Amino acid sequence: MGRDIMGALKSGPQTQGSMDEWRGRSRPGEHTTIEMDQLDGRRRGGGNNAVRRGPSAPYPHPPESAHVTDRYGSANGDRPLRRQDGHHNSVDLTEFNHKANSIKRDIEMAYQQIGKVKTAHEKTLTATGEVRISVTSAMRDDETKKAKNLIEDIKADMRDLDEEKRKHMENRLVSKSQKVAIASRYQRLAERMKELLDNYKSTINHYLSRYRMRLKQEYLIANPDATAEEAEEAVYDDEADQAFAQAVKRSHKTDAVTNILNRVRERRDDVRRIEKDVQTLAEMISEIAQLVNDQQHILDNIEEAVEESYRHVDLGHREVKQSVVLTKKNRKLKWWCIAVLIVALVVIAVAVYLKLRK
Repeated sequence: MGRDIMGALKSGPQTQGSMDEWRGRSRPGEHTTIEMDQLDGRRRGGGNNAVRRGPSAPYPHPPESAHVTDRYGSANGDRPLRRQDGHHNSVDLTEFNHKANSIKRDIEMAYQQIGKVKTAHEKTLTATGEVRISVTSAMRDDETKKAKNLIEDIKADMRDLDEEKRKHMENRLVSKSQKVAIASRYQRLAERMKELLDNYKSTINHYLSRYRMRLKQEYLIANPDATAEEAEEAVYDDEADQAFAQAVKRSHKTDAVTNILNRVRERRDDVRRIEKDVQTLAEMISEIAQLVNDQQHILDNIEEAVEESYRHVDLGHREVKQSVVLTKKNRKLKWWCIAVLIVALVVIAVAVYLKLRK
């Protein structure tokens, strides 16, 4: 190697290529970097005649969105999967809560509509004159129709909510506490609905009695000689219209015959419509009452299951405490046994030693 160096110094200045080759030969301990493209070119073309390519681009790193699973089993950049291991159950109750809130708002609107029905009945009962009576009666019928439609819609929504509730009750992923909350909220809505129907029925019965009283008054006006019993019988008689017409004719009030007869017939029709509404409300109240009772039965069963679970948990805690106490006692007993064994071995060893010494 020394001769090569001296020869290189004597040969004078060298080209850059020859100096590079000399450096490569003079330092065998260093690693000479050869690009893969250059090596491939030499293999294909051979020697220095091969076309030398530029430095190759570094190998690209995987993008951040590469599908590399994390410990939750999801890809980087994606949302973690929900765990369904029984300890972190996730049940979506958004739809149920949305329907329940909508029913609650509709019930409050129904209370306001019942107030409008009361006002319309008052105006109808106190109206005088054919035109005024006709206008107030039409307004009363319109407000009553709105109230009935709203109540029917609420009833249909309650049925849909009941189906939603049943699905959650049959879902094993729903915890017992969630089932209690669902059944309790449905029961509160059913009770609120029953209160609404009771209120409306009470209102209708109140005005029904007033319409009947007004009908009796119209009959007594048409037939002053009639008794209170006859007027009462005429109110509930299916042939009341004919009886009223005959009574009006016997009163000899020819100028008021038509008006009185029309008012009597209108009152009679009002009473019949209101009686039908009362019957419909009674059926609705019976259905809602049955729903309330069913929910109470469900709640009782769930509460019993929850109490039983609490009892099992409490029993488990007690057994764990007892096992801990027993474990401590066994550990102490084990150490006592080891100590007694050591003492016995020491005594035996001393006895043997003394015996051998004699």
